Amino acid sequence: FLGSKIGMFPTILINIAAYMILGILTATKSILWMIPYAIPARLMCPILKILPNGLPAVEESITFKPELLSNGVILPGIIISVILFIILTMITAKWYEGQEAK
Repeated sequence: FLGSKIGMFPTILINIAAYMILGILTATKSILWMIPYAIPARLMCPILKILPNGLPAVEESITFKPELLSNGVILPGIIISVILFIILTMITAKWYEGQEAK
């Protein structure tokens, strides 16, 4: 949708900036479930043992919290991501449905 309005390159830049700002800043907060960009960054902690800021998830890291390594975020994160994917795919399909060549 956004790509057809402002072009592909600005859309990619906007999403990269949003991920870097929203994803990294909110991935360790309790509001991470409301920010789609924060979910992959948060899932990286228990799976890869890397903090969203790129530091290793060890006690010596200044932004480390033990709850970041909890496996309890993996299933909800995957479920929310899949649901968002389905919803956004349906919305995009509806948007372009009327623009198809007949």
